[in-house]
Amino acid sequence: MEIEFNPGRVPKVEPSQTAARPNATAPAEETSFPDSAALMGVNKSRVISLVFLLGGLMAGIAAVMYDLKIGVTRFDAGFLLGIEAFTAAVLGGIGNLRGALLGGLLLGVLQNYAAGLFGTQWLHAASFVLLVLILLVRPTGLLGESLGRARA
Repeated sequence: MEIEFNPGRVPKVEPSQTAARPNATAPAEETSFPDSAALMGVNKSRVISLVFLLGGLMAGIAAVMYDLKIGVTRFDAGFLLGIEAFTAAVLGGIGNLRGALLGGLLLGVLQNYAAGLFGTQWLHAASFVLLVLILLVRPTGLLGESLGRARA
């Protein structure tokens, strides 16, 4: 089962009130007011519940597609995928979308290089080693900022 991604076919998505509500309930920045979403009539708990519901549905759909691809499932089938996704996010910088994309790309390159150099049995070990090194050397990731500088 494959899904083709073609940006030419993606319809243009116009901003709507429903799409703006999760952004309105996000943690307040320096220039915004923390209760502005409530003042505009946005129910924060309902929006947060909806976002978690959608995230769970998307994760469930991804799990079914992954199971259809590999054919067999186990109780720990997603553990290594989760560790690798976490490694990519930490490598790029937590909370930074461009950093997560860069981290995923670099992790994929490192894994393929490690598989060619050491063999495929060491493929996942490269992710663990990279995660430990990044957490020791630069815990904020490649494109991440320290929390003190980001909020100050």
